[in-house]
Amino acid sequence: MSLFLRYWPIPSLSSVGEQWMRPEPAQVYGSTQIELAWTIIPTLIVVVLFLATARVIHAIQDAPEPAGAVQVTAIGHQFWWNFDIRGWGSSPLTNCTSR
Repeated sequence: MSLFLRYWPIPSLSSVGEQWMRPEPAQVYGSTQIELAWTIIPTLIVVVLFLATARVIHAIQDAPEPAGAVQVTAIGHQFWWNFDIRGWGSSPLTNCTSR
C-alpha cells in the first residue's frame, strides 16, 4: 500500500502537466455532401434488403403445404437440441434429443 501511495502521484501529475502544455487543436468541419452520402446509402441498402427479405418470407408463408409433408419443430436448449417430428406416425424419431 505504501508503494502505491508513494508512486501514484508521478503518472497522474505528469499527465496533468502535459495537458496544459499542449495547444488546442484546430477545429475541422466535414463535408455535408459526404456525411449525407454515408448516411443515405447504407440506409437505402438496409431498406432494399428488408424489402427483398419480407417478400421472400411472405411468399414462403403463403405457399400451400404439400401432401405428405413432415412437420419438424426444433427447440434449442443450452447444451442440446430437441426435435419434435410430426407426420411419420409412430416412428422412434417422433421426439428425439441430440446432445
